Amino acid sequence: MTENIPLNQMPKQISLRWIEAYNRHNPDTAASPYDENVTNI
Repeated sequence: MTENIPLNQMPKQISLRWIEAYNRHNPDTAASPYDENVTNI
C-alpha cells in the first residue's frame, strides 16, 4: 500500500514516518518525500 508522507510536519515527524515506512519494507512510501526531478550534483 502506498501512503504519502505529509511534508507539512516538523522534520522529526517526517523522519519518524520515513523510518516506519522503511522498517515496514514499503519503498513507495519511503520514497514519497523525494521529488523525481531532483538532480544530485
